[in-house]
Amino acid sequence: MSAYPAIEPTRVVMKLDLRGWAVFAGHGAAKSTGLVFEGQPGVADHVWLWSNGDEVHAQPHYTFSTWDEFWADASARISATGFGGLFPFTLGDQQSLRDGFLSILDRAATLLDAAEPLKAQAFRDCATRIRSKPLPADSK
Repeated sequence: MSAYPAIEPTRVVMKLDLRGWAVFAGHGAAKSTGLVFEGQPGVADHVWLWSNGDEVHAQPHYTFSTWDEFWADASARISATGFGGLFPFTLGDQQSLRDGFLSILDRAATLLDAAEPLKAQAFRDCATRIRSKPLPADSK
């Protein structure tokens, strides 16, 4: 049985910004300077979301950032790639990553409610699955 519902790639228009080591649904770039790998990313205007059943993915579209894509695996651990896919990351601060990832899924579901209610529910189901899993021990 798949961990997540399968969802075709879906473009969702929303503001996104980097905070700490995570990307959040938001209204503008974070006020503080990010860590060295974040640079000054500006603000995204949309995100691509999809699920292959085993992982749910978020690919924010913003400029001047090293991050390419974030995803949650079956255990709800969040990973990322950066620098044009050259570097895979399994990042330790899972709480911040998870909070950011969930903020994107929650916002996407809200935005898709009217036009694509089945996709909205599928993204809610993904978020529910992620919330149901305990944080990995190395992130506490």
